[in-house]
Amino acid sequence: MFILPLAAYLLSGTLGYLLLLRLRRRHTGAWEALGRPTWVNYYRSSTFSFLRFLWRREYRSLPDEQTIRFAAFVRGSFVASLVVYVVVGGLLAAGLLIVVPRAIEKIRAP
Repeated sequence: MFILPLAAYLLSGTLGYLLLLRLRRRHTGAWEALGRPTWVNYYRSSTFSFLRFLWRREYRSLPDEQTIRFAAFVRGSFVASLVVYVVVGGLLAAGLLIVVPRAIEKIRAP
């Protein structure tokens, strides 16, 4: 059950990083506006500006259709990852709601 969220995390993180590399090489102004994120600081302050860039679809203003399509794909992968986290978290919570009361009943039973 934990493989799917891990795979979603790794895939969306890798795609996000590839988008950052593409912005750095082809759209320096946009990359600099995001705080010049690199692999080292990808998960720090620049994360929020990058997520805002994707969520608000600011990438649509770029003069490069290929990058726009890739950014939209990355945005979709982030949304899909979020759905995976919520579904798996919900399943785990539901499982705990079923298992824990049964375990308590067994402990209390004479």
